[in-house]
Amino acid sequence: MIAVTRGVVGLTGGIACGKSTAAALLRQWGARHCDVDAVGHALWQPNSVAMAQAIATFGPTIVASDGSLDRKCLAAIVFSAPQARLALNAIAHPPMVATVKEQVAQWASEDPSPAGVFVIDAALLFEMQLHDLCEETLAITASSAVQIDRLMSVRGLTLAQAQARLDAQRSPQDWQRLVTTVFDNSGSLNEFTAQLAAWWRLSGGNCASAGH
Repeated sequence: MIAVTRGVVGLTGGIACGKSTAAALLRQWGARHCDVDAVGHALWQPNSVAMAQAIATFGPTIVASDGSLDRKCLAAIVFSAPQARLALNAIAHPPMVATVKEQVAQWASEDPSPAGVFVIDAALLFEMQLHDLCEETLAITASSAVQIDRLMSVRGLTLAQAQARLDAQRSPQDWQRLVTTVFDNSGSLNEFTAQLAAWWRLSGGNCASAGH
C-alpha cells in the first residue's frame, strides 16, 4: 500500500511547460530529486524484461540497430493510439513505481529533518498513483501557444506532431482540480522562478538563494 511520506512533493505538468526547469531550481535550493522519466529510461536495456515485453507488444520495429529502444519509433506508436499508450504504461509503470517507493523510503530513513523535501518529478504522477505518496503536489502549465512554440522550436516537431502531444495532455482546468498548487510558465524565466521561490519559502524551504 502506498502511504503519504512527510516532505514528499509531487511535481508534474504538461509537455514543454518547464517541469525540468522547476526540478532544477528545487534541486538548487536543496531538495532531493527523483526523475521518474530517468527511472523509466533505465528499464529499456537490451534483453531486459521490459524490452522483451515491449517488443512482443509493439513489434521489432521499436528496436534500433544497436539493440536499444528506438524511442522516436515507440513515441510515434503510443501517441497515435490511446490503447498503445495504455499497453506501454502497463509494462513500464509497475517497476517504475517500485523504484520510486524504494528511493522515497531510503531518503526518509536518511533525512529526518522536518525541512527536508523530496521531489517526485513525474509527467504521469496521477496516472501512476504516485501522488498518493505526496504531502503536496505541484503542476507546471503554460498556454497552448507557448507549448506548441517550444515543441516546434526546441524539440523540432511539426505543428501536427506538437498538437498531437497536446491533445494527449490534461487541460489547465484539470490541473487546477487535481494538484495543490499550479504555476503558469507562459512568461519569462525570471517570472517563473519568482513564483516557485515564493512557494518554496512559504512551504518552509530554508535556502536563502531561492528567488535570487
